[in-house]
Amino acid sequence: MSTIIPVKPAGEQIPARDYTAELLRRAAAEETIPAARLETVRLVLFQKAAEYAAAYTQNRCSTVTKEQAESFFRSVFFQLDAALLPLHSDSAALAALRDADISVLLETGQRNIMTAYEEAKAAFRRAYSLTKPFATTFFRELLLSFEKFCTGYDARFQADAVTLNDFYPLLCRQSIPVGGVLGAHFYYTALLHEGELLAAFPRQEVSAVLRIYAKRYLTAPDMIADNLAELVLLQWSGAALCGGTALTLQLPENAADILNSRYQYSRPETVCADLRNAVSQSPLADHSGIYGYIYPLLDKLAGELHRYFSSGKAAVILPAPAGLP
Repeated sequence: MSTIIPVKPAGEQIPARDYTAELLRRAAAEETIPAARLETVRLVLFQKAAEYAAAYTQNRCSTVTKEQAESFFRSVFFQLDAALLPLHSDSAALAALRDADISVLLETGQRNIMTAYEEAKAAFRRAYSLTKPFATTFFRELLLSFEKFCTGYDARFQADAVTLNDFYPLLCRQSIPVGGVLGAHFYYTALLHEGELLAAFPRQEVSAVLRIYAKRYLTAPDMIADNLAELVLLQWSGAALCGGTALTLQLPENAADILNSRYQYSRPETVCADLRNAVSQSPLADHSGIYGYIYPLLDKLAGELHRYFSSGKAAVILPAPAGLP
């Protein structure tokens, strides 16, 4: 599964949502794109939106409603977002707006949109298959919005309009950085990698962790509201930081005491370094999808672990601290 619109690197100034509009605002304010070129861009976008309006009405009338016109403009801007975001650089995107043929950028964006749409559908289907053995009610609810995504998405006239049922949280409570089908691609691809993570561990061990976790919080396994991959990753992190090297969720009998003692006077960076090393030396590193997905999140995960370890409460953060049956 390719990454159509990756998360922009840390330090980038311009957020991914409404990316082109913000680029153009800054270019006008900072005069990084000549005024004549900005006017050319504006005219091309107006022309493209007018073409959509004519195609939408099939030339039966010369006017559209205000809401429809705004929808066409959003769709045009979203096409440019889809062309510029993969450049991974605000300066490169500004250069493209300044120098490239805008019509070509729009065509590129539309191709990226269609690719993202097809890849997002494939990602969710695979994610659902991998997660199905452990799926909670909250995860299964995603089927409702996915059905709408498959049957109701209009890639031409409303390219930006996708409503995700995203109350099933992603690992480490990541937010979706961009809207529309690009956001759906990000979300469903994340779910795919989380499903791959679940499938990397023995199924019976994953089920046991979820049963124990649910029992601790007086609920049923299929009513767990947390991210399932995160629970598994936390459990494995405990095992790995205790010295384990295999993909097992089994903890040493005194795991909580070991972790409390080892990290009582440590810094968060120490836990993060140890966790990164454990992941890099584990079989998870052999799976590019899993590794590429979880590695950037380890800093946040390690920070949570450190908060409990340093206060002597490792048993609280480990989903099944007493070990598996």
